[in-house]
Amino acid sequence: MGSGALEKLVGTDPLVEVHSVRTALRRTPRGGTTTDLVVEVLQKRTGDLDPQQQKAADAGENVGPGDFTYRAGSTLIVDDKMNARRVVRTAGNILDDLQMEAQRSFRRAHGARPLNEFRSAGLIQREPFAVLHRGGEG
Repeated sequence: MGSGALEKLVGTDPLVEVHSVRTALRRTPRGGTTTDLVVEVLQKRTGDLDPQQQKAADAGENVGPGDFTYRAGSTLIVDDKMNARRVVRTAGNILDDLQMEAQRSFRRAHGARPLNEFRSAGLIQREPFAVLHRGGEG
């Protein structure tokens, strides 16, 4: 992605979204409990199955809504003094073209238009657990 791509993304997509914040109880070394915050931070970028259209979109051209949303993010566990105790992050970030290509390849292999982001039609048919829990969807 070119050097001006970040500025283009900032102008069109939210750069960082705090997806959720919730509390979690943790046992202290002395046997008591303390409350931590679990913060989920998400980045997203519109993705296109055609790499040339992706380049055009990244350059700021209006090429349509895209074929999928590429997401990356982190989960932070923050203690009561606002110190990050743990950080769990996905590989890459929304500006990572290698991760975008991996997502594009996966979508080509398993169907470009999923029923939702976690369940594509091809995966449902091959996964018995998903079939059991699909909630009456065809």
